[in-house]
Amino acid sequence: MAGGTSGFTMIQSTKDNRNLRSGRNKMSDSPYVRPHVKTQNNDPELYTELIAERFERKSQSSQYSVLIFVILGILISTFFYFLMVG
Repeated sequence: MAGGTSGFTMIQSTKDNRNLRSGRNKMSDSPYVRPHVKTQNNDPELYTELIAERFERKSQSSQYSVLIFVILGILISTFFYFLMVG
């Protein structure tokens, strides 16, 4: 009977996992969940400032990407110019 041992191992692993999990009642008992800490970003009074800062960062990153493309375009065109002339 092919695969009998692997099937038994899967069933046993599932049972073991279920037994491990059943000891906890809720998610807060999990040792991997950090306790909730109120940060500055959770304050509703700062939402407009956070949104404005986000749009500033987005516009600044788009300016950087345009600058990089322009510089790369100049470098590539210079390379092909010297390739054609030389």
